[in-house]
Order: sequence, then C-alpha cells, then structure tokens
Amino acid sequence: MATPLDKIGISFQPFGCKLNGVPPNRTTPMANYVGIARSTFFRVKDEAAFRAAIDEIPGLGIYEQSDAAGNQVFAIHAGDNDGGGWPEWMIDEDTEEDIEIDLPQTLGQHLADDSVAILMEIGNEKMRYLYGAAVAVDSLGHIERLSLDDIFERAAQTLNGEAGDWV
Repeated sequence: MATPLDKIGISFQPFGCKLNGVPPNRTTPMANYVGIARSTFFRVKDEAAFRAAIDEIPGLGIYEQSDAAGNQVFAIHAGDNDGGGWPEWMIDEDTEEDIEIDLPQTLGQHLADDSVAILMEIGNEKMRYLYGAAVAVDSLGHIERLSLDDIFERAAQTLNGEAGDWV
C-alpha cells in the first residue's frame, strides 16, 4: 500500500530509511542547504528608512499589507538568497571584504515602539540534517532565539531516555 511519503520518494524499511530507493551511505554526494525564511508582519517607525536598510542587504524582499486596524505592516523574506536562508554575510563592493549581517539588530532599529518581529527559517541538507530556528526582536533591541535543536537538551532534562542522533 502506497503512503504519502512514497509520493515524494521516501520509504521506511524496518532497519533504515531509503531516499528514492537508495539507502543513505557515506558515498552520497555532498548536499547543499536548502532553506526558506520569512518574518511575521510588523509595524515600522519610518517606512523609507526601513526600506533603505532592507535594500542594503542582498536578496531580501518585503511583503506589505494592512492589518485589521488599517495600519500598514511589513514582513521580510529571504527570497533569492543562496540557499534560501537569512543572510549572515555580504561583500562590501568597495573593499571586497566580508561584512557580517546582524539582521535582528538591523530590523529592531526600525520597528515601531510596540511592535515585535519574529524571523523564522527552516531548511535541510538532503534530509540528513533538518534545521529550524526563530528569532524574536523588539524596538529596544531585545532578542530571543529558539532552535529546533533545543529539543535535544529539553528531552535530556525532562524525559526518560536518550535521543538518537541524525547520523
């Protein structure tokens, strides 16, 4: 009987997992990270300054709409960045040096006083590693981070047993 996973080429066997009928092994070619990232909608202090700051970071895009109260709100996404995740580095066109990007800090500087933005990213490397993270930031620069990997520590602290590893 076919399962929903069969439709995407994943089948589970009693002693392992096969992807497109091939068991994972150490000779499998290297995989690239494939991710997707976007934020929640938020309000900004100054639309022009916000747009200018986001335009400085390669690959980011902006969604905009009106909220239930009629306020203009924005969300950002990592549309055409290499790999699809939030950018962490960019190249200075004048000096050709790498510049670290602190997206939560940059975004926080433009948030309206009572607005919070949550940046989320999910991705994988050929189903070998799964990644998921969320970062919340406010206009005061307070930042909270959460990763799917946090479940390993929480499980060790609260559950009876040891979680397995990915490989």
